[in-house]
Amino acid sequence: VVGEEVTHNVRTIASVPLKLKQDANMVVEGEVWMSKRELNRINTELHQKGKEPFANPRNAAAGSIRQLDPKVAASRRLNAFMYDLSWKADGVLPKTQHDELSFLRGCGFVVEPHAVYAKSLQEVSDFLEKWEKKHDALAYLVDGMVIKINGRRFQEILGYTGKAPRFAIAFKFPAEEATTIVDDIVVQVGRLGKLTPVAHLRPVIVAGSCVSRATLNNQAYIDKLDVRKGDTVIIRKAGDIIPQVIRVLLGLRKKGAQSFAMPKNCPFCKKSIHEDKTGESILHFCTNTRCPARGDAGLIHFVSKKGFNIEGLGDKIIERFKDEGLVVDASDIFYLQKGDIETLTGFGEKSAVKLLKNIEKSKHIRLSKFLYALGIAHIGERMAHSLARCIEGRIRKKNFTLTQRPSKLAGLTKKDTFVWGFTVRDVAAFLQKISPEDLQAIPDFGPKAAESVHAWFNVETNQTLLSNFDSAGITFVRERIKGTFDGKVFVFTGSLQTLSRDEAKELVTSLGGVVLEAVSKNMDYVVAGQNPGTKLKRAKQLGVRIITEDEFLRLVNKKEVV
Repeated sequence: VVGEEVTHNVRTIASVPLKLKQDANMVVEGEVWMSKRELNRINTELHQKGKEPFANPRNAAAGSIRQLDPKVAASRRLNAFMYDLSWKADGVLPKTQHDELSFLRGCGFVVEPHAVYAKSLQEVSDFLEKWEKKHDALAYLVDGMVIKINGRRFQEILGYTGKAPRFAIAFKFPAEEATTIVDDIVVQVGRLGKLTPVAHLRPVIVAGSCVSRATLNNQAYIDKLDVRKGDTVIIRKAGDIIPQVIRVLLGLRKKGAQSFAMPKNCPFCKKSIHEDKTGESILHFCTNTRCPARGDAGLIHFVSKKGFNIEGLGDKIIERFKDEGLVVDASDIFYLQKGDIETLTGFGEKSAVKLLKNIEKSKHIRLSKFLYALGIAHIGERMAHSLARCIEGRIRKKNFTLTQRPSKLAGLTKKDTFVWGFTVRDVAAFLQKISPEDLQAIPDFGPKAAESVHAWFNVETNQTLLSNFDSAGITFVRERIKGTFDGKVFVFTGSLQTLSRDEAKELVTSLGGVVLEAVSKNMDYVVAGQNPGTKLKRAKQLGVRIITEDEFLRLVNKKEVV
């Protein structure tokens, strides 16, 4: 499960049907929103009660859908639009985006009523121009629109990048702007050592919220704007989210204002700075791998929700433990003792025990989250997931299996939690030996990501860190859904007719299976579509079970024993 459980609140949204108008087993995706009128009503009530109003409808809708009490969500009159049919059990999907929206509407969902099918680029341009002028008249706030390729066949050919579909593009309306003053320019150091200049602004309201900080990206960006301390600047929010300085009002510049230049030494550890010119960018990096600023950012990333998700171990506590010398690197977290914590101001025996229980519970983690938490350059959530699937598939050749034994592990209470037999030490050994070329065969991996992983696992200090994790008892787990593909390994070859290759892979992984690119004797199924390649021949030679697309869909629908 990703994110938070909000079903109890979604059920209160009138535009989400509790019963469909036609039978269908499917997954749909959409967006919850709040009208401008409803926001005004809620803020009026909050003002009368002496409470802080919501800054904008987005914040109000997000806060409402995360309420523990569904009565609160129901009282706020949320709405929802459905945009996409991402999976259907029978595999029969509409052939166009236009048909897809019609299907969703026929099921009882509400779709955005102004969507149109444009037959030419001129019609697209005319539509954009029309709504750029009149979008403020809508009942809800929008910052732009999305243009999609209509035909599903072409969508499948274009596919996805690591984060977004290639068959869709967002067009943003001109953002709301505001004027303010740059009080200072401060350099921050990220977890990978990158130095980022940040403008500290005189607080100003823009796009519904108060802004006091804006990133200046790098030296080239600063040089292009010629922004200086004390300047009056125009800012806006990129995508109505990220504050951005877009122009300096040179006529208001004070005499003697000094140009900004990145420091020659790290502002935190005073070590030398490496300058990297890539295209038009000028980036700066701290050369000290043990810089305290890098350590703080790396530790905060490590314990974050997408990483080890250690409840109660936030930014301030991490900084406190660093200052007290209790934590130097991430592995130290798992060796903390009650006596180390309870004597600190603000802590006591109960809070120390509670934190240690949360740390102990976090030791049992999905491999993908562990890899993400390590903070390897170029490895985000999706890449970590792909790498984990590769490891779980290939390391399986050593007969490591999933063992159901939650009762033996503190913090594991789910009956369907399974434990991998391999350890951190096994993962480290595997990734130290695998070549960058082999890593590039993993879905989503390119040369930079492959080289980054290979280099990270062959650094001595990182190997020591991994050894400490292993000794601390880090265990890799997976939650299994009954009657699924848990532990099963698939390879796809040829063209599938009822779903895209990415959709098929997502089906397998969502049901606990593993998808690999190469055929070996240790796998379970090769799914052969139309015009299969050499993988089919290889599967026949090795005696791997070969199934058709229809047989695969029957396995998914549980009409055949796996």
